[in-house]
Amino acid sequence: MSIQIEDGAAQVLRKAMLGRGISSRGLAESTGVPFEKIRLLRRGLADAETRERLAPALGLVAARLRALDEKRAAEARGDAPPEPPFPPNLFRFVMPCGIRALPTMTACAYVAADFARGNALLFDCGTDGAPLVRFLRERRLTPRGLCLTHAHFDHADGAREVLRAFPETPVFAHAGIFGSAEAERFSAEIAPAGFRLRVVAVPGHTPDSAVFVWENPPAPFQPVAFTGDALFLGSVGGCLPGDLEPALANVRARLLDAFPPTALVAPGHGPATTLAAERAENPFF
Repeated sequence: MSIQIEDGAAQVLRKAMLGRGISSRGLAESTGVPFEKIRLLRRGLADAETRERLAPALGLVAARLRALDEKRAAEARGDAPPEPPFPPNLFRFVMPCGIRALPTMTACAYVAADFARGNALLFDCGTDGAPLVRFLRERRLTPRGLCLTHAHFDHADGAREVLRAFPETPVFAHAGIFGSAEAERFSAEIAPAGFRLRVVAVPGHTPDSAVFVWENPPAPFQPVAFTGDALFLGSVGGCLPGDLEPALANVRARLLDAFPPTALVAPGHGPATTLAAERAENPFF
């Protein structure tokens, strides 16, 4: 399947409204933007001037919203810039989410392979584990860990098929590494089969959200952050009212400011990016 940028400016604005608990009427009163225009925004139909006026009230950078829509337009024309390169032993699987109201929405799963030793690590499973199982069997790889960024169905449902085919595969997820969502510790190191991972708790999108940073990909490649829904190209995963600010603070402090800017971001939805690009271009930051 083709891969598309997850959110445009309208989706980012709607996520900011929801995550900050701001109603359409409240936003109209605080900005002077007519209520009907904000209703159009919630349907993805707002004009550029409306988006520009609303952005500051929602804690967003207006210029970055414009740039995000320009990227989506370039993508639609078929002239989007290339993604940053993947390590040669990292493979992405793009699969439909199966949401009837969002038929083009896809989710990404990843396999990091050590062909010399016949080992692999999986990062999320999407909605269908069959392509992952087929790949592992065709390449004669044994999964030495299944790393789940969070438990939403479009990231974890495929785990059933993977674990049915490889029942001894250990599962690494927030609860097993950190315990409760309120745990004081937010960073841990694990090294299944020689893959050195830094696991970072980033609650916000969900209480169990975690990022897995693969710190020893083959040279000269930089670390790879498997971010699930914590961070996308130009956006973040949706949050319930009151959860957006903690989510952004966690991503900023524990990921954007904590790892090399050249680190690759392999998100749960949409194309790959880098930490440097998201620092410089993501409207939420």
